[in-house]
Amino acid sequence: MMIDQILKENLIVSYDAEAQRRSQEEDPEWKVAERENFLGWMIEENSSSVLDLGAGPGKDSFFLKRMESSLWL
Repeated sequence: MMIDQILKENLIVSYDAEAQRRSQEEDPEWKVAERENFLGWMIEENSSSVLDLGAGPGKDSFFLKRMESSLWL
């Protein structure tokens, strides 16, 4: 039981460190373009909901949240 707790704590520390590192990296141009294309598609389709599964540091969700006014046109 003690090993499981240590493993869990180490995993949390490792994940948090990696998420912090990734959040400070500049996104590659292709990712910025994809994000903007997705926003354009959402506006065209009159869509305003996104499910973020938490597979990264949250940059895409943060971008869409900042663009919220564009989504409610």
